[in-house]
Amino acid sequence: MNKIGQRFEEIMNDNSLNYRTFAEVLGVSDVAVRNIIKGKSNPKFDLLSALVGKYPKINSHWLLTGKGEKYTTIKGHTLSNASVQELAEYVVGNQKIFLEDPLFNQFVEKLTYKRMWEIDKSDKQ
Repeated sequence: MNKIGQRFEEIMNDNSLNYRTFAEVLGVSDVAVRNIIKGKSNPKFDLLSALVGKYPKINSHWLLTGKGEKYTTIKGHTLSNASVQELAEYVVGNQKIFLEDPLFNQFVEKLTYKRMWEIDKSDKQ
C-alpha cells in the first residue's frame, strides 16, 4: 500500500464506507479506489479534487503529504508556502498522470490566463 493509498483508506474507514460506497461518493469505480489503496495506481487530479470537495474538512496538505492534521476545522483553508511547494513536488513527481488529465490541464489554463491578464493589466497602469 502506498502512503496516499493509506490516507484514502483512512478517510474511507473514518466514514464507515466500503470500497463500493466510497467509490460511488467519489464518482469512480470501486476498482479505481481499491487500486489506489493497494498502491497499484495514484489518484488523478480530478479524483483528489472530488475527494476534497466531498469531504471539505479533509486537510488537503495532509491528503497529499501525510503531514499536519487529517482534518481542518477551517473550511476552505489557505495553503501555506510549504504545502504549495509539496503540492508542486507531488505534481512534478506524477507529471505524466497530470499531463494526461483534462481537468488538471483546464485548471492550469485558467491559472495561466488569470496570471497573464494580471500581468497585462499591471503593464497598462
